Amino acid sequence: MKRIVVILMLVALDIGVKRWMDARLDLDEVIQVIPGWLEWNLLYNEGISGGRLRSVSWVIIPMQVIIISCIFLWWSVPHHSKRLLRNAAFILVLSGGIGNFIDRLFLGHVIDFIHIEGRSGIFNIADLYILFGFIGLAVWTYTSSEDPEYS
Repeated sequence: MKRIVVILMLVALDIGVKRWMDARLDLDEVIQVIPGWLEWNLLYNEGISGGRLRSVSWVIIPMQVIIISCIFLWWSVPHHSKRLLRNAAFILVLSGGIGNFIDRLFLGHVIDFIHIEGRSGIFNIADLYILFGFIGLAVWTYTSSEDPEYS
């Protein structure tokens, strides 16, 4: 139950920040946060991962439902090795996936606003959750010494 509460809190933080940035910035407006490194740049992303699949956006919502469901099922397999890292990683991945899913479902696009100068792509907090969650899952997978307990 605690894990669900943490997921809900992270999703609320993500959605709240995205809505706040959407209310404060105009599309394609750029605000220097840390000159030469970090800027806010509001973008509505109708596709995935940098706008890919924009032309078949009707596929994205069902695809997200399947992916989030699979991740949740994978998480439900009991495992005792490094449980804290595993749980934190799954919480991050699910929170990011759900946050972006909610945007896409209710707005028809995902609100992106974080841009690192000199790099391509604009992203959001949910994307960071997913990135760090998958890094955590990779570390857990390669350092775990026990096999899962299937019933």
